[in-house]
Amino acid sequence: MFKDKDGKQRFAYKLNVFGMRAEDWYAQDYGPTSDSPTGIRNPGRYDGVNIYGDENVTVNNDFSNNLFDRRTYPGLGLFLRPGYQESDLVDYGTNNLKAGLSLHYKVKDSLELIASSNYSRGSTVYQGENRYRLENVQFYQHKLELRKEGTWFVRGYLTAEDAGDTYDIFTTGVRLQEASGLTREWNIRYFTLWETYIKPQFIATRPGYLTTQQAQQQSITTQEGYDEYLTGFVNANLDFFTALHQFAADSINRQSTGLISPAYVVGTERFQEKLEEIRSKRFTDNGSLFFDRSRLAHTMGEYRFKPAFAEVIVGGSFRQYMPNSAGTIFRDTGDVAIRNREFGLYTGFGEEALGGSHEGHRNPAHGQEPELRCALLPCRQPGLHTKAGPHLPRELQQRHTEPHPGGPIPLLQCGPRNSAGQCGRAIRGGQRQPDHH
Repeated sequence: MFKDKDGKQRFAYKLNVFGMRAEDWYAQDYGPTSDSPTGIRNPGRYDGVNIYGDENVTVNNDFSNNLFDRRTYPGLGLFLRPGYQESDLVDYGTNNLKAGLSLHYKVKDSLELIASSNYSRGSTVYQGENRYRLENVQFYQHKLELRKEGTWFVRGYLTAEDAGDTYDIFTTGVRLQEASGLTREWNIRYFTLWETYIKPQFIATRPGYLTTQQAQQQSITTQEGYDEYLTGFVNANLDFFTALHQFAADSINRQSTGLISPAYVVGTERFQEKLEEIRSKRFTDNGSLFFDRSRLAHTMGEYRFKPAFAEVIVGGSFRQYMPNSAGTIFRDTGDVAIRNREFGLYTGFGEEALGGSHEGHRNPAHGQEPELRCALLPCRQPGLHTKAGPHLPRELQQRHTEPHPGGPIPLLQCGPRNSAGQCGRAIRGGQRQPDHH
């Protein structure tokens, strides 16, 4: 704080800086999701909580629905692609830097000019409707205010954000899986291998297995009876069939044909190069990267009249939302620019009561309750409306003592639809959560 030549306080500043670095909890719950079509003991695998790319998204991978399929493909049942564990796709490091600077200048003894700026950046893993890696996310907020304490004020804010290198973890796993071939093509090679190679091998070598002819010799003469025998045989040899399914998946993942290329194996240079390629390309370019440089402009003002009978308060505000996601979050591709506007007005008054020992704001429409104000509520501009964004991690947000102009602009509310046609996937039904959430 600095004083002028007359000894009066004239200028002051405030500076805050905060930094943090940590390692987040690892998502290591690999049990079946609530939407998994199979359980943990299914030889052909299941849909795991923190495994991406193993979803049941095709129709040519289930050979358990009828007698013919179960007899033609014994032990095949319903199978899924292996997928990638979340820990193979993401860095669990967390860091945050926040800084704030405000300058206060008294133009006159009762008139103050305030300029402030807040900045925050950081990286962390975030759980929304999908799982996200917030990487180098940045937020800015600038404010300019002129006020006469207890009489009036005018404020203007500008809030902006930059998604940095943020990407959708689930989509990254799906894109990485599909980069070696579409799942439906992978499935065709899987059940073909089972029928032409695996089935003849265990028919010839596995003790206790009965063909239809051998079953008839043991008085199993109906289709239903043979189906019951096959089901019991598979259940009695789950470890054996699990190993066969692993052999089938490994074999297909090594194939290189016109429609299938070798899978990207975790830990190899080839895997890392493809992973970086997907994370650096936007959704609109078949990647998993978000682009978001949205802004929010907000101005507000208030004046207090003080006639003899009461204190009358009037005020208003105006906001303009300027989303800019290049089509990765909103439908703002090409020449489409989304602009939502919002305004509001309010008024109220207070009067002294109880011999001056009590003062409160009273609105005739609301009786004698104190601190009630009548307001003309904001009315959004017709057109495209977006849902409010989720709460971001607490450590990535600035705290403000002044009235906040609406908080961070909506960010990462909804990732692109996955191949099952649903928005998001991490919670998948809301029944299971990753370990660290």
